[in-house]
Amino acid sequence: MYVTSFELDRPRYEESELAEQMRIRLGGFTSPVADLKEQITDGAGVVYRPMQVVFVPDKWFKGRVILIGDAVHSTTPHMG
Repeated sequence: MYVTSFELDRPRYEESELAEQMRIRLGGFTSPVADLKEQITDGAGVVYRPMQVVFVPDKWFKGRVILIGDAVHSTTPHMG
């Protein structure tokens, strides 16, 4: 299961907290996700990483060539 959530201030958690934090983020979901969240009990099985935002300072075009859409930005792991 992969979940993307807005994390104000990019908090860090100890491994012992990760399973509970994942279940909290899944709290608003109904079945089947609600059923699956109860199986998340081991923080060692949760990978928690903040995403980074990187802005390219230069123009995204040169002459008649322009990069748009997925060609110019990274995607979340489940979309990549």
